[in-house]
Amino acid sequence: YRKLRNINMDSFNEDLGKSNFSSDTPWYNEEIVDKLLHRKPEKCYPTTSSKTELVNNFGDFFSNKIAVLPELLTQCVEFRVFQTVTEQEVENIVDANGKKSSELDPIPATILKGCKKTLLPTFTNIINKSLETGCMPVQLKEAMLKPKLKKSNLEFEEYSNFRPISNLKFLSKIIEKAVATQLMEHLVNNNLEEPLQSAYKRFHSTETALLKVQNDILIAIDNQKCVVLLLLDMSAAFDTVDHEILLERMSKRFGIKDKVLEWFQSYLQNRTQTVMIDGVKSAAKDLNWGVPQGSVLGPILPHKLFGNKEKVECDQVNHEKDDYDEWNDGLSESEDDVDVPCHAIPVDCGEKFIAKTDSTGQENEMDFKKGDEMILQGVRTDGWWYCLNKERNTYGWVHESSLQKC
Repeated sequence: YRKLRNINMDSFNEDLGKSNFSSDTPWYNEEIVDKLLHRKPEKCYPTTSSKTELVNNFGDFFSNKIAVLPELLTQCVEFRVFQTVTEQEVENIVDANGKKSSELDPIPATILKGCKKTLLPTFTNIINKSLETGCMPVQLKEAMLKPKLKKSNLEFEEYSNFRPISNLKFLSKIIEKAVATQLMEHLVNNNLEEPLQSAYKRFHSTETALLKVQNDILIAIDNQKCVVLLLLDMSAAFDTVDHEILLERMSKRFGIKDKVLEWFQSYLQNRTQTVMIDGVKSAAKDLNWGVPQGSVLGPILPHKLFGNKEKVECDQVNHEKDDYDEWNDGLSESEDDVDVPCHAIPVDCGEKFIAKTDSTGQENEMDFKKGDEMILQGVRTDGWWYCLNKERNTYGWVHESSLQKC
């Protein structure tokens, strides 16, 4: 008897030791107490007419619970309808817009801004009609391009050395700004922005991106880690955006639906562009890919496309494109080849990261230029990585291999 009692006591003590009456496992605590007091609690289930109905109800519940779980995990707040803009909001947009005119404007922007009090009701009506119908007027989807040599020392006989500088109509920029304001509000209010992206985000710039990269490098080196700094350059970033991929990404990831998605589809499709040099115009060409570089939305949309939440394990990714004021009147001289992410990663993650970068580029039909990487410490070379004992300038910030200056 004593032996059996001691065995039971040892068993109880073991159970109590495992539980420690933690609040994390209340069900286990109750079982121990019931066992000690020799209680057999009554099993309670939902009321049904029969046990067969009960078990079938449980089976359906557990099955449906698993089925809807992925949908719940990916669900985000949807952006289906634009808010109506007021005359005061339109006036603020007009005031913030620059005075630069396009050859396509029938009236110079300076005159339009000077007559804004008279034109505000008309501007407001046009904007609201566009947002309400989900349609960008065809007359506002034409761009005038002026070629500009990327650098003064480049060969001017090569067409590839010229950058297309795009000019859009004044009213087009006003509508885009109204849309951009509501789009950014949706992203910010629903926490849909990438935390490590600095491009086109309030209180962020090239400076914040570079400070983060430099800080990560210094911390890693202080922890006796070897660090790779990869400076990736996308080929013709604004010109190669696939419209279908962008619209699908906006719908599935950002919850942009119905009239809002229809508006973006209308904005992107059926655009044309004409080249003008010294008053001579070319024939109009269809713009089947990319986004207009001289627009307000042009640089924002690719930024959202590239902001992929899938990250390689143990990498730190910082994104920056142009040093660009978020709410200016558009990029008058935007980069054709945009240096995008700066990556400071441990060397053992390098191959994973490069493979992921190539995969992401293929998924988005984008091309990352190879041969433009910088290694801060000596590592093996394989055609992608090589040791550089020299400085590299990024957005005016000098990275050099010994980190003695920056």
